[in-house]
Amino acid sequence: MSGTVAWWTDPHFELLSEVQRKQVLDAWSEASADCGIITGDISHGSSTLSWLRQLAAVFPRPIYFVLGNHDFYGTSIVRQRDAARKLCDEVANLTYLTSSDVISLSSDTALVGHDGWGDMREGDWEGTGVRPPDLDAIEDLIEVAGDRHGLCRRLRQLGDEAAEHFDKVLPEALEQHKRVIVATHVPPFREASWYDGENSTPAWLPFFCCRIVGEVLIEMAERYPDREVSVLCGHCHGTGEVGIRENLHVRTGGAEPCSPQVQGTVGFV
Repeated sequence: MSGTVAWWTDPHFELLSEVQRKQVLDAWSEASADCGIITGDISHGSSTLSWLRQLAAVFPRPIYFVLGNHDFYGTSIVRQRDAARKLCDEVANLTYLTSSDVISLSSDTALVGHDGWGDMREGDWEGTGVRPPDLDAIEDLIEVAGDRHGLCRRLRQLGDEAAEHFDKVLPEALEQHKRVIVATHVPPFREASWYDGENSTPAWLPFFCCRIVGEVLIEMAERYPDREVSVLCGHCHGTGEVGIRENLHVRTGGAEPCSPQVQGTVGFV
Protein backbone atom coordinates (compact mmCIF):
# COMPACT_ATOMS: atom_id res chain seq x y z
CA MET A 1 0.00 0.00 0.00
CA SER A 2 1.25 3.50 -0.81
CA GLY A 3 -0.17 6.90 0.01
CA THR A 4 0.45 10.47 1.12
CA VAL A 5 0.32 12.32 4.43
CA ALA A 6 -0.74 15.95 4.67
CA TRP A 7 1.41 17.64 7.33
CA TRP A 8 0.23 20.69 9.18
CA THR A 9 1.78 22.52 12.13
CA ASP A 10 0.97 25.49 14.36
CA PRO A 11 -2.35 26.51 12.78
CA HIS A 12 -3.28 28.64 15.84
CA PHE A 13 -7.00 28.73 15.21
CA GLU A 14 -7.37 31.21 18.08
CA LEU A 15 -5.75 33.88 15.89
CA LEU A 16 -8.02 33.42 12.87
CA SER A 17 -11.07 35.37 11.83
CA GLU A 18 -14.30 33.51 11.09
CA VAL A 19 -13.64 33.85 7.37
CA GLN A 20 -10.13 32.43 7.74
CA ARG A 21 -11.38 29.56 9.86
CA LYS A 22 -13.92 28.61 7.18
CA GLN A 23 -11.20 28.79 4.54
CA VAL A 24 -9.04 26.41 6.55
CA LEU A 25 -11.86 23.92 7.05
CA ASP A 26 -12.73 24.11 3.34
CA ALA A 27 -9.10 23.48 2.37
CA TRP A 28 -8.87 20.57 4.80
CA SER A 29 -12.06 19.03 3.40
CA GLU A 30 -10.64 19.21 -0.13
CA ALA A 31 -7.27 17.64 0.76
CA SER A 32 -6.61 14.46 -1.20
CA ALA A 33 -4.09 12.92 1.22
CA ASP A 34 -4.72 9.52 2.76
CA CYS A 35 -4.17 10.83 6.28
CA GLY A 36 -3.11 13.96 8.14
CA ILE A 37 -0.48 14.78 10.77
CA ILE A 38 -0.71 17.88 12.97
CA THR A 39 2.38 18.72 15.00
CA GLY A 40 0.81 20.93 17.65
CA ASP A 41 -0.32 24.45 18.56
CA ILE A 42 -3.78 23.86 17.16
CA SER A 43 -5.41 26.49 19.37
CA HIS A 44 -5.73 27.44 23.06
CA GLY A 45 -7.03 25.20 25.83
CA SER A 46 -10.46 23.67 25.37
CA SER A 47 -10.88 25.20 21.90
CA THR A 48 -8.11 22.86 20.69
CA LEU A 49 -10.41 19.88 21.17
CA SER A 50 -13.29 21.63 19.43
CA TRP A 51 -11.12 22.33 16.39
CA LEU A 52 -9.85 18.78 16.28
CA ARG A 53 -13.44 17.57 16.27
CA GLN A 54 -14.29 19.92 13.39
CA LEU A 55 -11.23 18.88 11.39
CA ALA A 56 -12.12 15.24 11.88
CA ALA A 57 -15.63 15.93 10.60
CA VAL A 58 -14.51 17.58 7.33
CA PHE A 59 -11.59 15.18 6.73
CA PRO A 60 -13.03 11.68 7.27
CA ARG A 61 -9.67 9.95 7.12
CA PRO A 62 -7.14 9.31 9.89
CA ILE A 63 -5.76 12.40 11.60
CA TYR A 64 -2.76 11.88 13.86
CA PHE A 65 -1.75 14.71 16.18
CA VAL A 66 0.44 15.85 19.03
CA LEU A 67 -0.21 18.87 21.23
CA GLY A 68 1.92 22.01 21.44
CA ASN A 69 2.50 24.35 24.34
CA HIS A 70 -0.36 26.69 23.32
CA ASP A 71 -2.79 23.78 23.38
CA PHE A 72 -2.34 23.65 27.19
CA TYR A 73 -3.10 27.33 27.84
CA GLY A 74 -5.70 27.85 30.54
CA THR A 75 -5.47 24.31 31.85
CA SER A 76 -2.96 21.73 33.08
CA ILE A 77 -0.90 19.32 31.03
CA VAL A 78 -2.44 16.25 32.68
CA ARG A 79 -6.03 17.45 32.21
CA GLN A 80 -5.55 18.41 28.58
CA ARG A 81 -3.84 15.15 27.72
CA ASP A 82 -6.66 13.24 29.42
CA ALA A 83 -9.21 15.28 27.46
CA ALA A 84 -7.38 14.57 24.19
CA ARG A 85 -7.42 10.84 24.91
CA LYS A 86 -11.15 10.93 25.67
CA LEU A 87 -11.82 12.85 22.46
CA CYS A 88 -10.03 10.15 20.47
CA ASP A 89 -12.22 7.53 22.15
CA GLU A 90 -15.26 9.41 20.82
CA VAL A 91 -13.98 10.35 17.34
CA ALA A 92 -12.82 7.32 15.41
CA ASN A 93 -10.47 9.05 12.96
CA LEU A 94 -8.50 11.01 15.59
CA THR A 95 -5.35 9.55 17.16
CA TYR A 96 -3.30 11.28 19.87
CA LEU A 97 0.22 10.05 19.21
CA THR A 98 1.51 10.88 22.71
CA SER A 99 -0.78 8.14 24.04
CA SER A 100 -0.26 5.71 21.16
CA ASP A 101 2.14 2.95 20.29
CA VAL A 102 3.51 2.36 16.78
CA ILE A 103 1.15 3.25 13.91
CA SER A 104 1.81 1.26 10.73
CA LEU A 105 0.97 3.45 7.75
CA SER A 106 2.16 0.66 5.44
CA SER A 107 4.39 -2.39 5.57
CA ASP A 108 7.40 -0.10 5.00
CA THR A 109 6.46 3.05 6.95
CA ALA A 110 5.55 3.59 10.60
CA LEU A 111 4.49 6.68 12.55
CA VAL A 112 5.26 7.55 16.17
CA GLY A 113 4.91 10.81 18.06
CA HIS A 114 4.92 12.80 21.28
CA ASP A 115 4.26 16.43 22.24
CA GLY A 116 7.83 17.09 23.35
CA TRP A 117 8.82 20.25 25.23
CA GLY A 118 11.62 22.80 25.30
CA ASP A 119 13.74 21.13 27.98
CA MET A 120 16.28 23.84 28.86
CA ARG A 121 19.19 21.62 27.91
CA GLU A 122 20.28 23.83 25.01
CA GLY A 123 21.23 27.48 25.00
CA ASP A 124 21.75 29.79 27.97
CA TRP A 125 19.02 28.69 30.34
CA GLU A 126 20.60 30.39 33.36
CA GLY A 127 21.22 33.74 31.68
CA THR A 128 18.26 34.02 29.31
CA GLY A 129 15.97 36.98 29.73
CA VAL A 130 13.24 35.34 27.67
CA ARG A 131 9.97 34.75 29.49
CA PRO A 132 7.61 32.79 27.23
CA PRO A 133 3.84 33.30 27.72
CA ASP A 134 3.61 29.63 28.76
CA LEU A 135 4.79 30.64 32.23
CA ASP A 136 1.63 32.69 32.76
CA ALA A 137 -0.81 30.42 30.92
CA ILE A 138 -0.14 26.76 31.80
CA GLU A 139 -0.96 25.74 35.36
CA ASP A 140 2.03 23.40 35.72
CA LEU A 141 4.43 26.20 34.79
CA ILE A 142 2.71 29.03 36.66
CA GLU A 143 3.52 27.11 39.84
CA VAL A 144 7.28 27.23 39.19
CA ALA A 145 7.62 30.34 37.02
CA GLY A 146 9.26 32.35 39.80
CA ASP A 147 11.92 29.71 40.51
CA ARG A 148 14.36 29.33 37.62
CA HIS A 149 15.77 26.07 38.95
CA GLY A 150 12.29 24.71 39.68
CA LEU A 151 11.22 25.67 36.17
CA CYS A 152 14.28 23.96 34.73
CA ARG A 153 13.50 20.76 36.63
CA ARG A 154 9.88 20.80 35.44
CA LEU A 155 10.72 21.42 31.78
CA ARG A 156 13.42 18.75 31.83
CA GLN A 157 10.90 16.33 33.33
CA LEU A 158 8.54 17.05 30.45
CA GLY A 159 11.36 16.50 27.97
CA ASP A 160 12.27 13.25 29.71
CA GLU A 161 8.69 12.00 29.34
CA ALA A 162 8.91 12.51 25.58
CA ALA A 163 12.32 10.83 25.39
CA GLU A 164 11.07 7.83 27.37
CA HIS A 165 8.15 7.46 24.98
CA PHE A 166 10.40 7.46 21.92
CA ASP A 167 12.86 5.11 23.62
CA LYS A 168 9.95 2.70 24.05
CA VAL A 169 8.27 2.88 20.64
CA LEU A 170 11.13 3.46 18.22
CA PRO A 171 12.84 0.07 18.54
CA GLU A 172 9.62 -1.74 17.61
CA ALA A 173 8.95 0.69 14.76
CA LEU A 174 12.47 0.38 13.36
CA GLU A 175 12.58 -3.39 13.72
CA GLN A 176 9.43 -3.79 11.63
CA HIS A 177 9.64 -0.91 9.13
CA LYS A 178 12.22 0.55 6.77
CA ARG A 179 11.16 4.11 7.54
CA VAL A 180 9.72 5.81 10.62
CA ILE A 181 8.06 9.22 10.65
CA VAL A 182 8.47 10.96 14.02
CA ALA A 183 5.93 13.70 14.82
CA THR A 184 6.68 16.10 17.66
CA HIS A 185 6.00 19.74 18.41
CA VAL A 186 9.38 21.01 19.61
CA PRO A 187 12.48 20.58 17.42
CA PRO A 188 14.77 17.93 18.94
CA PHE A 189 17.99 19.55 17.71
CA ARG A 190 19.36 23.08 17.90
CA GLU A 191 20.13 22.84 14.18
CA ALA A 192 16.40 22.34 13.52
CA SER A 193 15.22 25.25 15.70
CA TRP A 194 14.63 27.67 12.85
CA TYR A 195 13.34 31.22 13.09
CA ASP A 196 13.42 33.84 10.35
CA GLY A 197 15.87 31.82 8.30
CA GLU A 198 18.38 31.22 11.07
CA ASN A 199 18.76 28.93 14.06
CA SER A 200 17.42 30.14 17.38
CA THR A 201 19.68 32.20 19.64
CA PRO A 202 21.07 30.94 22.98
CA ALA A 203 18.41 32.99 24.76
CA TRP A 204 15.54 31.19 22.99
CA LEU A 205 17.01 27.71 22.62
CA PRO A 206 16.12 26.61 26.19
CA PHE A 207 12.47 26.84 25.16
CA PHE A 208 12.85 26.01 21.45
CA CYS A 209 14.64 22.67 21.56
CA CYS A 210 14.04 19.29 23.25
CA ARG A 211 17.61 17.99 23.31
CA ILE A 212 16.92 14.81 25.25
CA VAL A 213 14.59 13.62 22.47
CA GLY A 214 17.32 14.39 19.95
CA GLU A 215 19.73 12.21 21.90
CA VAL A 216 17.30 9.28 21.71
CA LEU A 217 16.79 9.82 17.98
CA ILE A 218 20.53 9.81 17.31
CA GLU A 219 20.96 6.64 19.34
CA MET A 220 18.20 4.91 17.38
CA ALA A 221 19.49 6.09 14.01
CA GLU A 222 22.93 4.74 14.85
CA ARG A 223 21.52 1.48 16.19
CA TYR A 224 19.54 0.94 12.96
CA PRO A 225 21.79 2.34 10.21
CA ASP A 226 19.78 0.65 7.46
CA ARG A 227 16.56 2.39 8.55
CA GLU A 228 15.39 5.94 7.85
CA VAL A 229 14.09 8.31 10.54
CA SER A 230 12.18 11.39 9.32
CA VAL A 231 11.19 13.99 11.92
CA LEU A 232 8.35 16.51 11.48
CA CYS A 233 8.12 19.36 14.00
CA GLY A 234 7.08 22.99 14.39
CA HIS A 235 6.96 25.39 17.37
CA CYS A 236 9.55 27.95 16.23
CA HIS A 237 7.50 29.28 13.28
CA GLY A 238 10.47 28.97 10.97
CA THR A 239 10.92 26.63 8.02
CA GLY A 240 14.03 24.53 7.58
CA GLU A 241 15.49 21.10 6.92
CA VAL A 242 18.59 19.51 8.37
CA GLY A 243 20.33 16.15 8.15
CA ILE A 244 21.59 15.07 11.57
CA ARG A 245 22.84 11.69 10.41
CA GLU A 246 22.78 10.05 7.00
CA ASN A 247 19.56 8.29 7.99
CA LEU A 248 18.13 10.97 10.33
CA HIS A 249 16.52 14.08 8.83
CA VAL A 250 14.37 16.82 10.35
CA ARG A 251 11.81 19.12 8.72
CA THR A 252 10.66 22.09 10.76
CA GLY A 253 7.45 23.72 9.59
CA GLY A 254 6.89 27.45 9.50
CA ALA A 255 3.56 29.03 10.34
CA GLU A 256 2.63 32.54 9.32
CA PRO A 257 0.33 34.19 11.89
CA CYS A 258 -3.29 34.17 10.73
CA SER A 259 -2.36 32.24 7.59
CA PRO A 260 -2.19 28.54 8.42
CA GLN A 261 -1.40 26.25 5.56
CA VAL A 262 -0.38 22.69 4.91
CA GLN A 263 3.41 22.47 5.26
CA GLY A 264 3.63 19.80 2.62
CA THR A 265 2.96 16.17 1.93
CA VAL A 266 4.97 13.09 2.82
CA GLY A 267 4.72 10.03 0.64
CA PHE A 268 4.91 6.48 1.95
CA VAL A 269 4.97 3.06 0.33
